[in-house]
Amino acid sequence: MNKMKEDVFDYLKGIGLMPEYDEEKDITVKYMMSTLCFLFYDNDERYLQVILPNFYCVDENNRSDVLEVCNEVSLRIKVVKCYITHGGNVWLSVELLLDKTPIYEDIIPRTLRSLIAARMGFIKEINK
Repeated sequence: MNKMKEDVFDYLKGIGLMPEYDEEKDITVKYMMSTLCFLFYDNDERYLQVILPNFYCVDENNRSDVLEVCNEVSLRIKVVKCYITHGGNVWLSVELLLDKTPIYEDIIPRTLRSLIAARMGFIKEINK
């Protein structure tokens, strides 16, 4: 297991969240009524992706509107990507390239807030 993964797990635990390792040894955590996933890649140990998966379903009737709102969210919220997956769900992600000594208390809270703000922005726009 890479050091960044252990450090992120310990940081999340230290701020009062209850992180868990999933079957792929990535980290999942409940935050603001959402399940967030911290994804790590063995071939790039300084790359971290934080996702908020499957929070909105897409079908043939709403696909065009959803794409428009995804684009708007991606343009408005810094570092957040909003997209439709192949499974027909909307996901949000933040992708980070970290240096050798990341300061998690600067990075993680802002990342979590950005994902939650993006989800709220998406829901507000799609319900107009």
